[in-house]
Amino acid sequence: MRYGWRMSLLVFVMIAAQSVLLAQDRSTFIAFVGKRGENEDIFLTTQDNSITYNLTNARSRDWHPTWAHDGARIAFSTDRDGNNEIYMMEANGQNPRNLTVNPASDTSPDWSPTLDEIVFVSDRDGGFDLYVLNIADGTTRRLTTDAQPKSDPDWSPDGTRIVYWELVGDAAQLNAIDADTGEITPLLAEGQNQWPAWSPSGTQIAFFSSIGEGSAAVRLLDLASDGVTDLLSFDFNSARPDWSPDGNQLAFMSDRDGNFNIYIASADGLTLTRLTSNAEDDTSPAWQPQPADLDFSNTALGQGVNVVQGTIDPALQAALGPGDATIYAPEVANPADIITVRLQLDPQVAEGAPQPTPDLPARDPQAVEVYRFMGARLSLFGGDLGERFDVYPNPTAYVIQVQENGENYWEWMLAATGDEALGTNRFIIELYLPAFEQNGAVIETRIATLNFQIEVGAEEVTPPEHVRSAIVPETPEIGVAVEYSGQEALSIIFLDTVDTSSLVIVGRRQPFIVNQDFDALNLRDGQSAPGQCFSYILTSATPVLSRDCQNEAEGMVADIELAQSDVFWFNRINGGIQDVTIQFNGKTYVCPAELAPLRCEF
Repeated sequence: MRYGWRMSLLVFVMIAAQSVLLAQDRSTFIAFVGKRGENEDIFLTTQDNSITYNLTNARSRDWHPTWAHDGARIAFSTDRDGNNEIYMMEANGQNPRNLTVNPASDTSPDWSPTLDEIVFVSDRDGGFDLYVLNIADGTTRRLTTDAQPKSDPDWSPDGTRIVYWELVGDAAQLNAIDADTGEITPLLAEGQNQWPAWSPSGTQIAFFSSIGEGSAAVRLLDLASDGVTDLLSFDFNSARPDWSPDGNQLAFMSDRDGNFNIYIASADGLTLTRLTSNAEDDTSPAWQPQPADLDFSNTALGQGVNVVQGTIDPALQAALGPGDATIYAPEVANPADIITVRLQLDPQVAEGAPQPTPDLPARDPQAVEVYRFMGARLSLFGGDLGERFDVYPNPTAYVIQVQENGENYWEWMLAATGDEALGTNRFIIELYLPAFEQNGAVIETRIATLNFQIEVGAEEVTPPEHVRSAIVPETPEIGVAVEYSGQEALSIIFLDTVDTSSLVIVGRRQPFIVNQDFDALNLRDGQSAPGQCFSYILTSATPVLSRDCQNEAEGMVADIELAQSDVFWFNRINGGIQDVTIQFNGKTYVCPAELAPLRCEF
């Protein structure tokens, strides 16, 4: 069995957890979603990005953070229980707990600014509606009843209304709903308008509009005049804005410099600051409403940027003197764990300095000669590391620029690929001077070799039970078929002309709205044509596709590569294609993956 956690060629290092940060000592934090390898976690960073913490650090997809009004708690969406649930944790990442505990898909939480209530989106009654959860007693009340696809609710600053977007025809319409009476007021009826955020003054709503691939802008809706202005242009993708507590700034995600990172703009759009600079995507910022006393002494590590790649001039590799190299890693681990291995280098060890990872045992430090630039390489003794673990970063060797009075470390994350990782794994870390060319030869000098081992237990990993509530008719009602090719591919086939404006395909995250999200189908006027189909095919697999998808002359065929990291189609818990759920005209249809290689026709 593979546990499906693929990682890219990226460098990722982390900074040490700090102690107690008092509210009066610092400004508010910004939470965001960071993608590291194929995993998404909730991170927390200061407004100068000097300290960053990974709050969830779990082998699951964790996204859409929202702050409690006290600034001390965060709610978020997660699929760690096998379906989408709303979790709450302390703002230092400790004590997470499931708030919804429901077999339905519960996503898009937003915390009331005045009460301990969370509004969220759920399909527990058939379609996607807004619900309000009382945290104290766990009760929920349904706020909307139209079952139309909707998402991203956000409370007004006085807690009386909630803005959200809803699919109405071909438009993603902004609506406001009274939190008590349920009375709905349309705010913006045309365009693709998503992720609304109410300003602290209550006079404006920031949102983003998409006008095509690679073109999305952050915009402002003035509630007094109904006027819309562009805060940030359509030259890049700028999306998912969130206001600072004083209303003077907005945090948002943008790919203006390549991949998505977090930026901060002034409320008039005249100044722009880049907050994060990671090689993988950082998205969905959420600004802490007020400072709070937070203890990070047991919080998972965050990320830093003290990384150097490429050849280093030999003249720059001057020795700094002796130092201690210490390995921090668990002694035992479960197959489902993300295993963190950290090599800490201390040129000048301060007496009584806190350990950087108090939750991991430390091996005895080894004295080494410290140089200005040093590399470290992780490998497996007597075996191929890549056959037992997916490792991040990969390749496992990279160079840092050593700081005499700063944090110096290398860090790797490992995920077991299957039974090959069970038992005792003996690891080697080599410290080296980076390679340089001299007299036609490439020279790399080894400084020290450190050894340690991790015992991976033989734990049986079983997927959680899924409670399904579905209508599977004996004869097709929609004109759509789902066909599995073992656990390696799935095809979705349009048997007849289908009104796709009423068709939603539901994954483990937010729903896929067919006439918006499946551009490859080339649907016209919201109508599919008989014979149109597409297939998701697992990377490197050679499955036999549905006969309906083999003849392009009879319909447009789209083959889409499927990675094991794809949280929509692939279940990383049991290592295979997951169930496809379709919603059409208020009814839910489920095609269980265990039917493979058979098919469902709806």
